Amino acid sequence: MKKTTTVLMLAVCAVAMMGLSGCYRDHPLKGDRAKRLVKKEMARTFENEQSTTLAVGYYECNDDDARYKLRQLAANELVTYSCDRVQRTQNVRKSRRVQKVIYGYSYYDTQYYYDTEEVTTYFVNVALTEKGKKLLFEQLDAVPTPEEKELREDFEPDLSQYPEAAVDYDEFSSGAAPAAEDAVLSDEVDIDEGEEDHNFEDEFQPDEPMVDGEVDGYDAYAAAKSKEKIETVRVKTFDLKVVKVRNIRQNNSGVPTATAEVLLEASNVTPFGRILSKVYDGQRELMDEVSFAYFQDKGWRLVDLDF
Repeated sequence: MKKTTTVLMLAVCAVAMMGLSGCYRDHPLKGDRAKRLVKKEMARTFENEQSTTLAVGYYECNDDDARYKLRQLAANELVTYSCDRVQRTQNVRKSRRVQKVIYGYSYYDTQYYYDTEEVTTYFVNVALTEKGKKLLFEQLDAVPTPEEKELREDFEPDLSQYPEAAVDYDEFSSGAAPAAEDAVLSDEVDIDEGEEDHNFEDEFQPDEPMVDGEVDGYDAYAAAKSKEKIETVRVKTFDLKVVKVRNIRQNNSGVPTATAEVLLEASNVTPFGRILSKVYDGQRELMDEVSFAYFQDKGWRLVDLDF
């Protein structure tokens, strides 16, 4: 009888598992549903609005590519741009071939040495125009999901109602520890009455004043560096829209999951996007292995969308 009961229980479990698997097959993840989930997540995290940073102000910029991009932005009337070439004296590592003789044999070797030379540095002055200011982008925090709201992460308890709130963190006052009663301190110092007091102010001799030639030695590079002031701003580059979700691969074993590819397209590309991000209207990008999972109480949900 016990064996028969065990067999019946296994049969019931098998039927239940088959019914559960069939239930999941009744809810396949279709392309339209997956697309809506991706669009909703991108809107929640503001990934549908792309941006980048730009340095404005007066600063040293010795990168030819960076200055080229700044001039391109100026051509689009998004920034004003000027550049100062400033000479700087610095130690430079150089090499030369020298002839050496050892045990009667002569050979050539490379000798390294340092020498001073004038090098050209570049200081740029960059400012946003009114046209450029209209493309400033405010970085916003992602909107909490319903699950995150349920956690009440903004919960702040009223600590004043608990006894432990009245306990001071500092166990002792900030004053010095009291001296032991049997300790005897003495401030007496032996003084040689025959010794005259020294006037240290009379003995101090200031440095010699800087001559005109030394003032000229304060080079133009140091002067330009002292005026350096940089501010980083965030500017809008382009919008990102979901074209389609394709190649969905659903796994119904265990907890139903699915992976898919998401095809994205850039639109409303600004000059900042073209020049700084190298993105153009209609340019597309493919995201691989975007993950989904099926929940009994919520249905299909997006699990991971990593930009």
